[in-house]
Order: sequence, then structure tokens, then C-alpha cells
Amino acid sequence: MCYWELMWCFTYKRAWKMAYFYADLLSKESRWSKAMYVYMKAAYLSMLREDEARPFGEDEVDLFRQVSTFKQKIAGKSPPTEKFAIRKARRYKAHCPIRLPVPVLEMMYMWNGFSMISMRPELTEGMMQTLVEAEHSLLDEKKIRFDHYLVPNCLVELGLLYIDQGRRDEAIKLLHKARCVHAVGH
Repeated sequence: MCYWELMWCFTYKRAWKMAYFYADLLSKESRWSKAMYVYMKAAYLSMLREDEARPFGEDEVDLFRQVSTFKQKIAGKSPPTEKFAIRKARRYKAHCPIRLPVPVLEMMYMWNGFSMISMRPELTEGMMQTLVEAEHSLLDEKKIRFDHYLVPNCLVELGLLYIDQGRRDEAIKLLHKARCVHAVGH
């Protein structure tokens, strides 16, 4: 449990190599979800600059390609986060892998990490910087090709912000739109 907490603490600080170190320990010493830990190792490595040395000489593409081999069932089912990790890692199975721009932040979102850093401006500003850098790398993208859940999720998040601001009518419109977009996407 301590390794898990330390991994997320270093994630919040954007200390990708240190977070990787704890994900690596978890992948070796924990039996909960090896697929999840291997995915996180790959995700942390993918956050490093391309010219930056990789710990233990590991390669994120190779790690992403291994994720599905560690799938397990707990009480007859795979954990939702493991299913998500396996689905995302599939993009690396192609001959020319399709990079995930910020896989660590997606998993952080799934584990409610943004609420953990919400009261720490220096951490939220750092995450914002990471997102701006990722956005610059995606400026040639014209439309969403894979992660169709992003649009309805963004609409829900914006709707929740409107509710917090007392903008109830606008929030309701966005939440209805999110439901319609989700229905069309599935």
C-alpha cells in the first residue's frame, strides 16, 4: 500500500522516474493487478523526453505491448482500471504505435487524483503545464480517432463545474448533451 501511495505522490509532483520506480516495485511485489502496474511503468516512461535515459533500460512500447498478457480476474471479473489499461495499451500493438499523449494523467483522473491536488496550486499548475505541452504535440490532429469517451466526459466535467458555480440551467443542457453524445458513440 505504501508503494502505491508513493507512486501517486511522485505522480502529483510530476517526478516521473520516481513514480516509475514505485510502479516497478509494485509490478514485482504486488499481486493485485500486474497489468495495471506494467501499464503505469510504461505510462511513466512515456512521459519522459524521448532523449532521456530510461530506468533499467526498459522501453515503454515493449511494456505497453506486454500489458494484456498480465490480465487477471478477481472474483470472476477484471478490475475496470485493468480493462481500461489493456484497451489503451492496444494502441502500441500496431507496427507503428499510436502514442498516448498523457497516459499517466488519464489514470490519475480515473483514480480521482485531480481532487487530491485541487487545493495545491503548484501541483495543479504543473499538471496544466504537462497538458499544454501535450496539446502542442497534438495540434496536427483534426478529430478524435480512438478515445470517443473523451467528449461526453468533458461535457460532464464542465457541467459539474457549472453546478459548482450555480449555473444550473447551463449544467443541465451540458449533461443532456453528454448523454446524447455518449449514446451516439456507443
